[in-house]
Amino acid sequence: MSHRCIQRVINGQIRPDIAGGLLWSSEGSPWSGFLVERKRARRIYPSHRSFWPTSRVVLVTAGEIRIEDSAQTPPRFTAGLDCVLIRPAGYESASLSSSGDGEAIDLELDAGTLARLAPEERLGEVQLTLRQGIRDPQLSGLLRAMAREVESDCPTGSLYGEALSLALAVYLSRWHSSRVASSKPIRGGLSRPQLTRVLEYIRSNLGCDLSLAGLAEVAQLSPRHFARAFRTSLGVSPHQYLLSLRIREARRLLGLRSSIVEVALQLGFASQSHFTDCFHRVTGITPKRYQEVQ
Repeated sequence: MSHRCIQRVINGQIRPDIAGGLLWSSEGSPWSGFLVERKRARRIYPSHRSFWPTSRVVLVTAGEIRIEDSAQTPPRFTAGLDCVLIRPAGYESASLSSSGDGEAIDLELDAGTLARLAPEERLGEVQLTLRQGIRDPQLSGLLRAMAREVESDCPTGSLYGEALSLALAVYLSRWHSSRVASSKPIRGGLSRPQLTRVLEYIRSNLGCDLSLAGLAEVAQLSPRHFARAFRTSLGVSPHQYLLSLRIREARRLLGLRSSIVEVALQLGFASQSHFTDCFHRVTGITPKRYQEVQ
């Protein structure tokens, strides 16, 4: 079964744009955000014409990648560790080659995910600005967080993946685009009826893989507006709030001498080890030690 991959039109033919060895892809994983791939650089000889149908963001995570691109000025440059490259949708080059011994995270900003997460923002219509090797710690941090989540098989669930993707899309439109997406400023938080519905829904589905889009639908808002309004109302993100409720319920169940693995599965954690990590991070002790001192 073939998986969807990031593509490029090379010499008139649509081909997987692996730019070397594909180490892993988010396609086929539980990841719920933009398509992400980790790649190893290798020598790519000049092609007569290359065309990128979708917007791309690339972060060099090891070594360096040397690029020669006839469409850029200067045509030769080196992207070192932590450098970010942005290629807007529709970008093309008459001649392109690359080489190096580095690795990179490659992300595709697909229109379907943008439309689902922020329909009213029309982010899919924003033209990203070409960047050939910038340093942007916030953008790099978002890309690395996505990669960590995919590499660990997405234990945190859909809510976290969608929130990361939405944050990245909004950040790109604000700081790396030729125009700012038109939208009215978001003021205030959720109304009392909205907040009541959402919190009840979360409590009733504590062990499920909740998504940002699903919670936003309960509040009858777009995912982006919902995420901002939720944080305004409660001071934390939906993901942080869900985790706090799960840990609170875990304490109750552990106090009743439920087994650690049963608690982990009942509350929607990916595994016992994932539950233990989250519990320790929030409480400062492991579930086993918590039971011992009760």
